[in-house]
Amino acid sequence: CVLYNKDGRFVLQSLGFFKKIITELDLVLPIVHGNNVEDGTLAGYLETVGIPYVGSDIYASSLCQDKIFTKEVLEANDLPVIDYTSFTYTDYTLDKEEIFKKIDKLSYPLLIKPARLGSGIGIEVVIRKEELESSIEKVMEKDDRVLVEEYLTDRKEFNIAVLLSKGKLIDSVIEEIIKESPCNYYDKYRKENENDETYKKIYPADISKALIHDIQKLGKEVYKVLALSGVARIDFIFDNKSKKLYVNEVNTIPNFFSHHLFEDKNIDYRE
Repeated sequence: CVLYNKDGRFVLQSLGFFKKIITELDLVLPIVHGNNVEDGTLAGYLETVGIPYVGSDIYASSLCQDKIFTKEVLEANDLPVIDYTSFTYTDYTLDKEEIFKKIDKLSYPLLIKPARLGSGIGIEVVIRKEELESSIEKVMEKDDRVLVEEYLTDRKEFNIAVLLSKGKLIDSVIEEIIKESPCNYYDKYRKENENDETYKKIYPADISKALIHDIQKLGKEVYKVLALSGVARIDFIFDNKSKKLYVNEVNTIPNFFSHHLFEDKNIDYRE
């Protein structure tokens, strides 16, 4: 099928010799994840066609798909991120030792992530320096932009969704993710099992009013700085030792638009 503007109408038309208009569209809900769609590619296509769509535009989508760009913009705006370094495949092949010197400034254990993938795909946890090279090479098979950051083991993970509606920012309840190791693809998309203690989502999170306030405030600041639109979910890491809150990642198209976190606001899913 192909989507195009036919005399001011947005139509979905079949391909082949006998072309047929399948349906007419008023608005697109981009319920997609990852490269070539969520990264601004789909938004760009829809803008080229001219059809209205829900959510962040090309620029915000592209920025948030790349974890390195996201951290750099947040850091430039004095928003807290965990210590990190980054490099490209070309950087690594030209001067591997220089990359290792930058990584040596970080404290182990480390998380090594493909910068432009999501859903926990391809993440490596490195406990010792001896594991570093093999883990980097595994990650570079997935992406030629690599993020390396400190992995805080004594931590809590929280999510909050923010919705821009009628010129106002509405924040959701806060969700806590309980998982001993970093969430992978299976964790993010499996059905929850009440008897499984290895992975749980608790909302609203049972945390202090002060921490709720900090997450809400920081979530809205991130939303504004990254020029997000529609519904976005901001993920946080809380360091139990230092009692410091960090922005982890930003998801411009969260699962089910994070509707479950807005239940207390009585916002209908269709709305």
